[in-house]
Parts: sequence; C-alpha cells; structure tokens
Amino acid sequence: KLSEAFDCFEEMKSEGESPTTSTYEMLIRGCTLAMTRVSPDDPHPDRLTTFLYRRVLRLWDEMRSRKVRVDRFTYIELLRACGKAGQVDAAFLLFDKMLSLPQFLPDERAFDSMYELCSHAGAHDRALDVFREHRDLRKSLLRK
Repeated sequence: KLSEAFDCFEEMKSEGESPTTSTYEMLIRGCTLAMTRVSPDDPHPDRLTTFLYRRVLRLWDEMRSRKVRVDRFTYIELLRACGKAGQVDAAFLLFDKMLSLPQFLPDERAFDSMYELCSHAGAHDRALDVFREHRDLRKSLLRK
C-alpha cells in the first residue's frame, strides 16, 4: 500500500538514512498510479488526486532541498503526475526545463507523456506545440 510505503520512507529518514533518487521516483509513481485522471468532460481532479498531487510536489521540493540527484525518469514521473492531475501548465514548465538541460532532453517517453496529458486535458492545440517541438528536436539531433 502507498501509505505503508510512505511510513517506511519516513521511518527511513528518521533513522538517518538518505533516500535515493529511485526511492523518490517510486513514491511519485505510486502517487500517480493512485490518482484518477482528469478528462475534458471533468477537468477538475477529485480530492484524492489533489491530495496525491500535492504530495508529489512535496516530494519534488524535498528532493531539491536535499540535493538528491534528479534524472530523466524523475522528470517523466513528474510529467505523468501533472497529467493525471490536469496540471497542464505545470507539465509544460517541467517540459520546458527538460528542453533547456541537455542531459535531460526529452525522450520518447517524455513526449508520449506530454501527448497523453494534452489529449486527456483537451489541450489539443498544446499537443500540436509538443509535436512541433518533437519534430524540431529530432531534426536538430539528426544534423549532429
């Protein structure tokens, strides 16, 4: 259960253990899997999804404050959480951050997550923006 995973996480920290990148990513993924996806017909997340999304944001803040190494998978898990919670603008901020950091250039999973969240949120115009970015990135990588 997710609550047990968080209990173990808190116990681990209280005993002086330092959570790893994978630990944070698995907790973020657990929260995301437990969320109910928003849709164009119902764009507002339910209370549990809102709670879990806030928990994801706290984990993300904690990772940064503890200077835990962030990797491409961290960003992908965050994009998925934003998507399920209907946080399209937050997802685009993260995605833009990925685009600005060469070590985190979005891969197919990141682009797929962006397409999916745009589709489920009814943000089809923004999905086209992602498509153009994907096309341009692929062209620029092929030139190198």
